[in-house]
Amino acid sequence: AMGGGASASAKHEQSPKTGKAGDIAPMMFKDSTVDSKRGSIDKVFLYQRCLIKGSLDAASGRELSFKGICGRICHGNSPGDFETLIGPAPAPKLAFTIGSDGLKDLIGKSSLEMLLSVGYTALYIYRSIVKDGCSFVLAVMPADSGSAWPATWDGLFEAIRSEYPDVWPLVKAVQQDLQTSSFEELEQAYMQEGWPALRAIKKGTHITLERLLEMNQVGTMRAYHVRAYLHENMHIRANFLGDGFTWRLNGERGPTEYLSRNTTCYEVRDAIFCPLGSPTVEEVIKYMCEALKEEQRAHELEQQHNLASVVQELEVGEHPPTKALNATPLEYLLWLQTHDELPQGAHLSGLCGRICRGSHSDSFRGLAEMDGTRRIVFMFGPDGLAKFLSNSDPLSILLGLGYDVMFLYEELMKGTVFELVVFKETKGVRQAIWDNLPGIVQEAFGDLGGELSAIIMKHLPDLKARSFHDLQHEYTDDTGAIMSMHDARSKPPPPAGQIEDSSPWRMTEELLLKREREGTCRAADVRAFLYHALNLNNLYSGDGYTYTHDGKRGISEYLAANLPRKELGKAGEDWVNCPIGATTVDQCMSEICSAYERVARKTRK
Repeated sequence: AMGGGASASAKHEQSPKTGKAGDIAPMMFKDSTVDSKRGSIDKVFLYQRCLIKGSLDAASGRELSFKGICGRICHGNSPGDFETLIGPAPAPKLAFTIGSDGLKDLIGKSSLEMLLSVGYTALYIYRSIVKDGCSFVLAVMPADSGSAWPATWDGLFEAIRSEYPDVWPLVKAVQQDLQTSSFEELEQAYMQEGWPALRAIKKGTHITLERLLEMNQVGTMRAYHVRAYLHENMHIRANFLGDGFTWRLNGERGPTEYLSRNTTCYEVRDAIFCPLGSPTVEEVIKYMCEALKEEQRAHELEQQHNLASVVQELEVGEHPPTKALNATPLEYLLWLQTHDELPQGAHLSGLCGRICRGSHSDSFRGLAEMDGTRRIVFMFGPDGLAKFLSNSDPLSILLGLGYDVMFLYEELMKGTVFELVVFKETKGVRQAIWDNLPGIVQEAFGDLGGELSAIIMKHLPDLKARSFHDLQHEYTDDTGAIMSMHDARSKPPPPAGQIEDSSPWRMTEELLLKREREGTCRAADVRAFLYHALNLNNLYSGDGYTYTHDGKRGISEYLAANLPRKELGKAGEDWVNCPIGATTVDQCMSEICSAYERVARKTRK
């Protein structure tokens, strides 16, 4: 959560009270509109009713005010975890708290939205639910029941001076560097000494007060050592920027936040504790997946503009020639099962492969479902097969082929299993380059193949010269509104022989032919057809290789007509199949969480 705990805001007077000479007393939450302690207590219970109701409506019709109260979201998996506002004792002496505006923002939200709004990351929420079995509770109390400092650098320094007098001299010695250096800069300097990343530190395992004191005595203590101590022992995390506001991982600024003196929950007077429940795993996953998909699509323009230069650079730096190793499908299968690698200086030749998937036996009659929705399928070449020999982990294989981890998770939830089919190269298997598309379509689409092939051939120069992003921008309906090819792809196809042209158009062969015969067919329509009917998405480059969302070139890819397996030749001689095992849901979620965290940090930068 923000700053290391659930964060929030409350208005206060920013005039510090002074005690003994040289001491700085904490700022108190103040509210001139609160005439008595009773008023704050009444607002605590009024807030509880509004939170349960999910509405700010007041019977009088006037807007409700919650000034004078504050709170914190606590979490744990046993009663002892709720001993203090942070967790079981002993706990840090300071806790991030949320004030009236942050509390008000929680009303009417789901538990997931509440946690995200105060700065919890989706990754942290997922791990808290799945790994730790946590539930969440909102503690709400009168603001005058505790002391608080604004979550600025000056406020933090005041709080440390008050609550950690032994640590204060060490912090004071480097306070200028702490304020002017970013967390990433200090973390990098810390890692250069051989320490792990600060985000990987667990409490009490690295920087202790005793170690800091020793470093200070010999003159080796630096700002990054102190920052590590604050991170590890006071929960002053990476997203604490010292400006008094919460900051979410994606760089979005939230409400103001405060540092309050931590106390046991049973010592907090006139407080109420509202169970928030827990978000479901599906809710958290959906949120992360939507964030990832949005980032991936936003990245398309940059990836498409850079693709030509990437391909050119790769063509210049060709690898030295190696000896071709012709193997039968069965020989390759034995190598895969015994984890044998290719001899040094050799490369596979004459074989292709495809990962097939399904949740019932009919799914495996062909190279894809034989229900007419997949006329053409992707395959990978010998270089892809060779990569699997060095790493046969199912998740690594699938990610290496360009499968999206979110798609894999959804498939696992459906009970999908995966298998590898290896077969000899034939004349019907062609590298996935632009010039091969007309011939592949002609062979795969039967009686309509010739006419569809001619349409693709007609628009081929535009398809080669223009990016997916450019053609997507021109994919408009009859009113001129831009339609998303991605959204159209998710629509179910109409029954065979029928045309469904409600926006956004899923470009079937029938709809493409209709537009061509009417004289309205555009290059954008053809590109949509290639995406919707052949699965040539925005990452298809037309140079015969796979590409990732960040523009990295992968393995060679091929296209062929989707055939029943009985037409592939003699089983065991011309082709073989082998289950590749199954990736686990936990593996998928770990990858999704890691990807989400990378995206969020990238967005923040």
